Amino acid sequence: MPNWDATTWTAVYGAVVSTIGLTLSIILATWQILRERRSLKVTSNLAFASPAHDQKLEFVTITAVNKGHRPITLMEAGLRVGDKMTVTQLDNKTFRYPLPRKLDDGETVIIYFDYAAIQQAHEELGKEHGLYKYCFVRDAEGNLYKGKLPRILRDRGIAK
Repeated sequence: MPNWDATTWTAVYGAVVSTIGLTLSIILATWQILRERRSLKVTSNLAFASPAHDQKLEFVTITAVNKGHRPITLMEAGLRVGDKMTVTQLDNKTFRYPLPRKLDDGETVIIYFDYAAIQQAHEELGKEHGLYKYCFVRDAEGNLYKGKLPRILRDRGIAK
């Protein structure tokens, strides 16, 4: 053990305590930044409705769940075709288009798209722009949140 006087021991003690304090403050600041980030989970499924016994309607649903602690205002939802083309739908025959919508912590919104309209858009745009790539939701700040398309759309040949 080195032969240090009280001043040296005090300086070493101060350096160790300040290093521990700096490390903890960096960890806490990083945790706080990540906690305050907006976090939205986007999923999609194929849904069916039978308003009459002889009629069956198919829908692609896009579900957005606010997993963060900050509110998010959703402005647009749709499907991406190719690199720049998007398909959005303002309304459908059965369900009202619920956007714009503010989602608080833990809230969910489900947006329904007529499968027939999606298939028709694919027939019109598919040759020029390609297959559907993903579903998306865009917030008021312009952030894009992506989700995977249902497997059945890939099986039917209209999505990647």
